[in-house]
Amino acid sequence: MNLQDKSDNTGRELQAGAFELQGISGVSLALGPDVLGIRMACPHHALGLVDDKDVLLTMEGPDAFAPDQRYSRVRWRAPISPAGVRRLGGWPRRSINAPLVYEFAPGEAAAITLEWRRDGDIVVGRYTADVSVRVGLFVNGCFAPATVATATTAYCRLLLGECALELDLAGAVEEPLLVDSRMQAEQAWAGAIRAAGTTMALYPVTLTPEQPLHFVLRLTPRAVEASFKRCNPFCTLECSPRTTVPAIDRQLADGAREYAASRMRSTGEFAGAAEAIAGLTGYSRTYDPIRQTLQTTVNRTWGVPNQPGLIFGWDNFFDSYIAAWEDPQLGAASLEHSVWNYGQNGVAHGPVQRNLIIPSMYCRTLDILGDEALARRTWPVMMEFMRFWFADRGDGRPWRDGNGDGLIESGASGDAAALSPGTLIHEAMDETGYDEIPIYSAGFTENRQAMLAEGVEFDWPSRTLTVTMLCQNCLYVSSARIMARWADRLGNTADAVWLRGEAERVARRIQERLFCEQDGFFRNRHWNGDFSSVKTMTLFYPLLAGIADETVKARLKKMLLDPKQFWGDNMIPTVSRDEATYCDGLDGAGNYWRGNCWAPTTYIVYLAIKEAGWDDIAAEYAHRVNAQFMEYWRAHGHAYENYPPEGKVDHRFLYVQLWGGRELRYVWSGMMPLCGLEELFAPETAPGGVRFGNPFLKEQSVWRNFTWQGMQVEAEAGPQRTRVAVGKAWNFLAEPGLAVRGFTVSDGVVFSAQARVKTSVRIEVSGFQPAAGSALHINGKPADFTLEGATLCFTLPVGAAEVRIKGKVAPA
Repeated sequence: MNLQDKSDNTGRELQAGAFELQGISGVSLALGPDVLGIRMACPHHALGLVDDKDVLLTMEGPDAFAPDQRYSRVRWRAPISPAGVRRLGGWPRRSINAPLVYEFAPGEAAAITLEWRRDGDIVVGRYTADVSVRVGLFVNGCFAPATVATATTAYCRLLLGECALELDLAGAVEEPLLVDSRMQAEQAWAGAIRAAGTTMALYPVTLTPEQPLHFVLRLTPRAVEASFKRCNPFCTLECSPRTTVPAIDRQLADGAREYAASRMRSTGEFAGAAEAIAGLTGYSRTYDPIRQTLQTTVNRTWGVPNQPGLIFGWDNFFDSYIAAWEDPQLGAASLEHSVWNYGQNGVAHGPVQRNLIIPSMYCRTLDILGDEALARRTWPVMMEFMRFWFADRGDGRPWRDGNGDGLIESGASGDAAALSPGTLIHEAMDETGYDEIPIYSAGFTENRQAMLAEGVEFDWPSRTLTVTMLCQNCLYVSSARIMARWADRLGNTADAVWLRGEAERVARRIQERLFCEQDGFFRNRHWNGDFSSVKTMTLFYPLLAGIADETVKARLKKMLLDPKQFWGDNMIPTVSRDEATYCDGLDGAGNYWRGNCWAPTTYIVYLAIKEAGWDDIAAEYAHRVNAQFMEYWRAHGHAYENYPPEGKVDHRFLYVQLWGGRELRYVWSGMMPLCGLEELFAPETAPGGVRFGNPFLKEQSVWRNFTWQGMQVEAEAGPQRTRVAVGKAWNFLAEPGLAVRGFTVSDGVVFSAQARVKTSVRIEVSGFQPAAGSALHINGKPADFTLEGATLCFTLPVGAAEVRIKGKVAPA
């Protein structure tokens, strides 16, 4: 087996990363089912090994995770003094879902930095510390026990499956402790037992500012003799030139410089937002040893070491979308993994969370990737997802139309004979992902037991809640339309016809059944005919579904901008501020879905605002949402599971896991800064094409080095100009800035625009040949243009414009 080409003879690809769920302090190598690696522990007798959640709680930025796995850097703090140990250990941390901040005093903690770089089948790296600290380096099988074949102070060889991990060390390294478990490692470190085991090695290491720990990792076929058996690679320059200490330092410096030059970045109003998304993407990159593929994880704190990443429901579709902007390989692998998660046992028995934004996020991720082969592989499951809601569950009843009115209710698919009634009710509540939102819930009791809201029951024959869901039905319409666009692209005509038919059918039923004449907008509705009086963020979802006329849109706009209801510095509360149920959770501060601002719903409302055409509101909304996220990302590297609807995050409140909380680095929070970046460039929803530019932004902003369908893109937006460069495919420049919608390049160029003043436009499309005669039409009428080389130049008048440039694109 030759791993220099990053794969073995079965086509399996070698992967490198922090693949243990809580192994961010190390690096692993994976080939097929075999995953081996290292991670660092900072043992203290009172605290244990401090190599799991504690590292995640004390991480410090800036992170660096190159998408090609060629460079990585993380940093965290470890207590070194009695006061530091008390500071970390004196506050609940392992069983608490809270955004804790540990502000160590000078001298209380060491800052440890891990850098590594991959070169083919070798990873070189370095651990450094700003003060002297004695640490432990684990060498282990990440998800299955391995066997230590050799272990000296300079070299370790670990066997697992068909592979062997070779590790070379240079630093203040002591004799390794060979053990069979983390418990034994802790006992051996303390001297309570003699080390005696075979499955893992724990190396005591002293890090000082003057003496870091350098390492070399290599994954080799188990049958091959040890690569460095004849010689320690750190001994002489002539012996192994790329693995000397100076050579490793040079490689790490090169890796840092190369990634700094190529990484996704943003400046202006959304400065740092792109880097935050890149950091969350790399942080989320884990590995599934069963399916033998990369995946995203929703977070890293809700598990233990030696565990793969966490796969939930809608979370991972958002995470795939986040990843696709800088790391298309991870975005594609994660998307396929997430779809598989629903398809392996059928949608009805897949993850409980079946929020109907999932098909939309699936299509938006495909839009970024442009991967038709991936779309074809995953399409059948996503069509099953769409057909599930009204399909016969086997007894003549539809899965989720409990009262037969042609609309969706939230329900449960579990076996009633095997599950308690409370569990089934809870499953029905969790299907939307909104847990105990007051549309149908009266809140959590002890141990997260669900209580039904007044007027809502669980209908046992249909196994649905007795309230028709505005959110799920609107998202069903929106998802059907965007799915139909991809069905057209794939040539799945029958699917496209069915999807568009369903979109129109359910849209009509929403208008017939869920429009409240008294209030003048759409509401959730109880089966007895009464409309739910609860106002939540889902009231804006009809904008995304395109079923609100101008009168309704005006009412929704007024409601949105009212600070007594939804508007404010913290966006967007899940419950209107003037509701009795607002912030009535157990913590009295918005927990969990009773007021808190959540990234996925904040983003869904952002999409609704864009579909309504409110660019001025979208600009301000994106500004506030991005600012709320960046405040804590800049200060602590935190990206919360949810944010308070008012005021600041309380870093010392004990959010008990059994009834909710606020995890401190939840990957889907990246959807909040994306609300800002998508003002610069984003895929459209149902119409197709891309949208970019917003002259209502507060300042010119630039987003660099993101990917779109395999090409590197740079986009700029603001009042001065709108500019997009998509690889070598096309360039767009408008001065002053304007908003562009539905930009497509196929048989000609088509887009719509809204200009506040007369605007100069320049468009260059590689290989484009304008049609003879009147090539440019604005609002259906021929217009003048000039051709400067391959650049088409013209002027747009004030107001709305539909632009069509006739011509063809010559084959590359």
